[in-house]
Amino acid sequence: MSIFKWDYSIYLGNEANNDYVDFISNDNVFIVVEIRSSIKKEEIKALLTSIKEALHKKKAHDLESFIQIIDEKTTAWQGHSSFSIAAAFSVDDVVYLLTRGKGQIFIARDRSLQKLIEGDNTSSGYIQDGDYIILTTDTFSSKVDSHNLGKAVFGNSPQGVIEALTPDLKGHDDTGVIALFAKSIINDEEPIVGDQEAEELLSASGPGTTSKLEAIILRIKGDSSRGRMLMLGIVVLLLVIFIWSVVLGNKRRVRENFIKEVKQQELIIDGKLAEAKDLAQTDTTQSLGLLEESKVIYASLDKEAKEKKLSDIKELAELKNVVARTEKNIKKSKEGKATEFYDLNLIEKGTEATKMYLDDGVMALLDTGRGYVHLVSVEKKSVDSRKSSEAKKGQFVALHNGEPYIFGETIGIVKITDENKTEKLVPTDKDWQSIRDFWMYSGNIYLLAAGNDEVYKYLVGEEGYSKKTSYFGGGQSLNLDKATALSIDGALYIANGENVSKYVTGSRDSFSVTIPDNDVDFEDMYTDADTTNVYLLDKDSGRIFIVSKDGDFRKQISASILSQADDFVVVEDEGALVLVKDKIYKVELN
Repeated sequence: MSIFKWDYSIYLGNEANNDYVDFISNDNVFIVVEIRSSIKKEEIKALLTSIKEALHKKKAHDLESFIQIIDEKTTAWQGHSSFSIAAAFSVDDVVYLLTRGKGQIFIARDRSLQKLIEGDNTSSGYIQDGDYIILTTDTFSSKVDSHNLGKAVFGNSPQGVIEALTPDLKGHDDTGVIALFAKSIINDEEPIVGDQEAEELLSASGPGTTSKLEAIILRIKGDSSRGRMLMLGIVVLLLVIFIWSVVLGNKRRVRENFIKEVKQQELIIDGKLAEAKDLAQTDTTQSLGLLEESKVIYASLDKEAKEKKLSDIKELAELKNVVARTEKNIKKSKEGKATEFYDLNLIEKGTEATKMYLDDGVMALLDTGRGYVHLVSVEKKSVDSRKSSEAKKGQFVALHNGEPYIFGETIGIVKITDENKTEKLVPTDKDWQSIRDFWMYSGNIYLLAAGNDEVYKYLVGEEGYSKKTSYFGGGQSLNLDKATALSIDGALYIANGENVSKYVTGSRDSFSVTIPDNDVDFEDMYTDADTTNVYLLDKDSGRIFIVSKDGDFRKQISASILSQADDFVVVEDEGALVLVKDKIYKVELN
């Protein structure tokens, strides 16, 4: 009886939404599946893994047990009309085959290729050296006729078959195409023992003869205790050598099979990552989905390596790096260098600020502890400090024409003059609920009242400020409960949880932001008429996301200092200026 091993390779086409194909392969187990349903990719992978484990755990040894295991595992799945499976399982020189749904299995032998089974069918037979078994579905056979398939198969290795078929398949729509090519090869490798002398000593000779081990034992056998001890030592030594060699041989086989599996999965990951990069600019959601699928496949391989106690797998490490580099490329991630820009202790030791505002190259810093607004020049770092008892009750600060304005729910809106006099501009209002931000544009005042689902606008005139009016046009449904910040450059932008909305003259703009991350929450934002982008701060992850004023994602900058930010502004030539209590840090954004 000949013992066979398999050389195999897999072709996987593009995947569409709710149209999944997958496979699993091992020394003697090959399975491909196709299903069109709203399920998760991980469920298919788990199904295939459970079948493989069941075949080995229950030691399937005939066609009946093979069929029973497959059908038990796929009972629920076979309820899907679009579910198809093709499976092969070899034991010694016999192969067991099964198809369900639209699964198909071809066999090629002696330059003859034929479809052996399809639909709900099974078969079995003896393997010959060089036999090809092709596991696929009708999606593949509808695109590759048997003549061209035969030309590709004969005289080629499984990988050569893939290379021969790929140009034609890629030239058409190969969505949902899967085909696994396995070629039988007589396993004529020497038994893996690791020590030739140990193998010879432990191998039995023919009938009526004496093995080398027995001969040695007879030579040293005797009544002396020395002879008995020597004989025992040799037996123990040879037994240790034998066991150790078998263990090492088994470990080597496990390692080689795992590396082969990594290389097969690498082809799938490479395809997904290439498509993800192509879609990064046009369909961020789909691109991230493909990236996540690649990460799931890698995670499964990494878990398997740990379970099998395999370390230093170069191919797995390289795969991890490829996934990480592609993720960084798709998400446009960059580490931002952070340096100290200004120390508020230079104004007076112990000075701290809670909020900041930027206008015309000057930062206004609200110092509630001491009752000041400090006006710091970005260029010269010169300081003009304005004192007011109302500043201690302030919540936000703004600037207009070099004059600082302070908002506080208990003080209303006041201005501090260069003579440190306080002018009351807008009285407190019992209708204000959850004021989250305060902004000025062209002298007009804007308050983000999240509790009212409103942005209140106060128009400036010769006799002071008008009563509050709604910024929004009528008939708009708003939910600003999660709103945290607003910015104005002529248009008005609101950061609202994971979303950002833009309004022009009170009406919602088509502006839409798609961030390559499913878990963000924007605590703050910044833009103005002098900046070309919109800057969104996610403190939890310590990142600033940069988008164009049309909503196109540009890049993301990470810096640990961002997770401590009390407030921030952006001077595009400088970077992000980040307030953290008594320091202002500069984070590079280029």
